[in-house]
Amino acid sequence: MGEKKIDFSKKWWAEGLDFESRFDRIRYQFGIADPAKSFVGNGTIKEWNEEILGLEKEAKASSGGVITVSKERFDELVYRKKHLCSCIHPDSGSLIPWFARTNAFVTTNIPIISAMMLSPPTMFNTIFWQWFNQTYNAVFNFSNRNASSSVTNAQILQSYGIAVISAIGSAMALRKVCGMLFGSALTGTALALSNSVTNYGAICISSGSNVFFMRSPEIAQGIDVLDPETMQPVGVSKVAAKMGVMQSIYSRFIYCLPIFFTSPILESLFGAVGLMPKQGPLRSIMSLGFIGTGLWIAMPVCAGFYRNYERIAREDLEEDIRANLKEGQQYLLYNKGV
Repeated sequence: MGEKKIDFSKKWWAEGLDFESRFDRIRYQFGIADPAKSFVGNGTIKEWNEEILGLEKEAKASSGGVITVSKERFDELVYRKKHLCSCIHPDSGSLIPWFARTNAFVTTNIPIISAMMLSPPTMFNTIFWQWFNQTYNAVFNFSNRNASSSVTNAQILQSYGIAVISAIGSAMALRKVCGMLFGSALTGTALALSNSVTNYGAICISSGSNVFFMRSPEIAQGIDVLDPETMQPVGVSKVAAKMGVMQSIYSRFIYCLPIFFTSPILESLFGAVGLMPKQGPLRSIMSLGFIGTGLWIAMPVCAGFYRNYERIAREDLEEDIRANLKEGQQYLLYNKGV
């Protein structure tokens, strides 16, 4: 039957994957962001978390953090761990709200993105859905931030207001440009492409603003930098905080690509071979499927593009933190957030 080892000092327990490889990180994130995992109840999640924390405590006390289990037990624990990676905050250990979990991303975003891409490009639709989307983004960013830095209600409201204003302003400007380029009577794939260009530009600008301002307290106060062997804080670094926030912003630019361009590309391809209905319920169902496909691709790309615990080199750290490093230690780790 075989036995497997679990090393609790490692964040991931998967075998055969190199987490220095971006491709392997993204591949693993598909298992964590799986929408089917979003329907496990909070009671079960808490029970699994307590079980794994108990095993970790026992392992560190008796065997240096490593346990040996049967293959069946290993597969069971890995399955549960993938749920916890999405549902439990890595810094605070608290339960992340359901709608802000990475495995609920597809489920919660299909109605939002569908409305943004498929609704008529009126001023009301543009303003309303940009506001709605940024409200969701603010909750998601706050729930998945680095929790070693505190944030006030005033800072939350400020970042939320800036994100909404930037989203609406950029969307209205891009909508006007697309109207001039494509004309006002857009239908079918042309309408979807126009909406994709508009929404991609608006969401990149507003999501970047949302992440930056929602997490600006991290830059101002600094975040914990961790010893890679013990995962214990060595100091508090503003440099690491800025690096983490900027990496999150860059990943937003990348993950928006499949969200807004998968659907029109697939519609064009299916239309070219005569498989895309021109109207009716079947077209709507296929359009929703295409949007869901883009969302399904987006979150693993966002979460896996950078390491969750990124490295910061010794020379990039503040002087007071460098003084606390072990002799020959070349880097520390920090949680970049999502």
